[in-house]
Amino acid sequence: MAKPVKHGNGYRIRYVDEHGIRQSETYAAYQDAKLALSRTAPRVAEVKIGLRAGKPLARTFDDLARWWLETRAVLKRSADDDRSMLQAHLLPAFAPRQLATLSRAYVDAYVAGKVALLSPKTVANHVTLLQTMLNAAVEMEPPWLLKAPWFGPPPVP
Repeated sequence: MAKPVKHGNGYRIRYVDEHGIRQSETYAAYQDAKLALSRTAPRVAEVKIGLRAGKPLARTFDDLARWWLETRAVLKRSADDDRSMLQAHLLPAFAPRQLATLSRAYVDAYVAGKVALLSPKTVANHVTLLQTMLNAAVEMEPPWLLKAPWFGPPPVP
């Protein structure tokens, strides 16, 4: 295992995380850096063998939408519908948000704002596409989300 190295006024540690991405952290004291480094190796090993859930990659909804349009939407008969819903409605509302911060409360606020402007069936289609995309983010390798929030489509009269 590597040792903490002097870096500016503190000490830096470097390690490879569970996604294979090289990480670097700095600490004020040598002992803090050494302790943090000794904790990372077992944590990464536990994630790799499945004993612990790892941290998802930090991705935004914009990243997910771009991936969806490039890989999944092209296989669907309704690719143009997906593109239209994303560009006109979902991206303006969710693009800058981190995937891990999307919650039912945030989606409920989106639905409440859209139901007054669009038909309930159209809003249900938006929410269904959003749910499907978040489920796909969970299934990616490495996962972009650990667990997709469940909000289900709004009721259509």
